[in-house]
Amino acid sequence: MPKDTKVEGKAKESIARYEATPAQKLLAELALKFSKKKPNTKDIEKISQELLGVLQPQVTLALAGQVYAYFLRPSDLVVSEDPLLLRKHHYFNFDWEMGRKQLLTGSSVVRHK
Repeated sequence: MPKDTKVEGKAKESIARYEATPAQKLLAELALKFSKKKPNTKDIEKISQELLGVLQPQVTLALAGQVYAYFLRPSDLVVSEDPLLLRKHHYFNFDWEMGRKQLLTGSSVVRHK
């Protein structure tokens, strides 16, 4: 995260999910396990599963990036002014009753004469 960016609270936690350090540590651990003469396959499977979990935010980010790229232009202010835009993206569970009430307000049509 750029040092001049001021982000706090849940937004900071959300952005920190994309740190590469945990994945790098797991890759180093995996390389160490593979370098042994007789690697323990259970250890390798366990580390591989952890690595997939750690990479999930980056995969999600890459997919969300394709959607943003399709619908937004680079000249749009929201895109050009916020280098962390994709990392601030939130997915909502619209099946959750409480979330639906808080996030989606009812729509209505008002005719003006």
